[in-house]
Amino acid sequence: MLILHTSDWHIGHTFYHFDREDEHAHIFTQMAEIMQVCTPDALIVCGDIFHNATPSASAQRLFVDTIIRLHEASPQTAIVITAGNHDSGLRLASHSALWEKIGVRVIGTAFRDEDGYVSPSQFFVDLQGQGRIVAVPFFHASNYPLISQDADRARRCEAFFTGIMHEASRCKLPLVLMAHLAVEGCDTTGHDDGPVGGIEKEPVSHMSDSFDYLALGHIHCPQRITDRAYYCGSPLPVSFTENYQHSVNLVNIAEHGAMPEVKILPLAPLRKMVTIESTSFDSAVERLIMLDDNDDNYYRLLIDSDEPLPAEADELAMAAIKGKRCRYCETRKVPRVKHYDEDSFIRVDDICDMAEYTPLDIARQSWKRAHGEEMPDELADLLFSAIKDTNQENT
Repeated sequence: MLILHTSDWHIGHTFYHFDREDEHAHIFTQMAEIMQVCTPDALIVCGDIFHNATPSASAQRLFVDTIIRLHEASPQTAIVITAGNHDSGLRLASHSALWEKIGVRVIGTAFRDEDGYVSPSQFFVDLQGQGRIVAVPFFHASNYPLISQDADRARRCEAFFTGIMHEASRCKLPLVLMAHLAVEGCDTTGHDDGPVGGIEKEPVSHMSDSFDYLALGHIHCPQRITDRAYYCGSPLPVSFTENYQHSVNLVNIAEHGAMPEVKILPLAPLRKMVTIESTSFDSAVERLIMLDDNDDNYYRLLIDSDEPLPAEADELAMAAIKGKRCRYCETRKVPRVKHYDEDSFIRVDDICDMAEYTPLDIARQSWKRAHGEEMPDELADLLFSAIKDTNQENT
């Protein structure tokens, strides 16, 4: 079974207020060319089709046009799409019956019976005589569906995958599992590493060991987790910190139990995200002035200095590129390593503890945690005056 693995398209994403529809179209053209040449048995898209749960009309139109284009590039290829944490699963699957007319399966959520349990078969996509795809959409860690009454409710994720893969493995053909989640040990470069944004890591062992290939979505950096588990990554970067090659995976599975052969196929972006690093704002602006007038890449200035940035930094940078095509995004300082003793911070175990501290105490702590140093006396004096004036007004 030959599959093309992609995920995290984030259609509708705007970058610093710049529309990216032409960048997505450029990437999808390359995918269509790969489809036409390789004619895979299945194209699998592992979640985060859109950048938000209520995509614009233009984003939805691009999605529809893209799926039709990919289908026409290789009509015999089955297309399997699951929802990610950025998607509305119900909205994504609202036209699933229509999509199935051209061999496209869209699985956005789980349908439970009257007792609250799910049938594993709703996630199965069988390719006649070639293999089975288990297409699992995104679930929050605390809300994985239960397969049966004896499922371990305290370990919902593990219980779900164990149950679903037990049923799926009855098929003796190549078995592919799609999942949109973060697994332990993954490289989250470009993400906020924490529960914000849905990045809660699960052991890859929770997916069981019945699959021949685990197609993962959610993490944007392409990477191998095990010999059988891979993130294909996003086709386009969504931040300056995603400064790595973006790609799709072409996977060949000779037979059930065989080790998958994974080929990484790089994608060329329409625009690059470029960081100009400098020790002074003025020298960074000079480099902006020297850019070619037709350069339309994204740029940010990263200043490594203890001196404060000019209050009008953005206005000065925009003036420097007047008449140029480049896309200026922001100026920021290199964050300093914060050195502080956590034990020195205010400890709040109960709401009543807040009464022991003044607003200025809490503001000083917040400043120290953010900047790694004490709040300047001048700023503290201004803040104290503002608090005093406010209290007088309230009185």
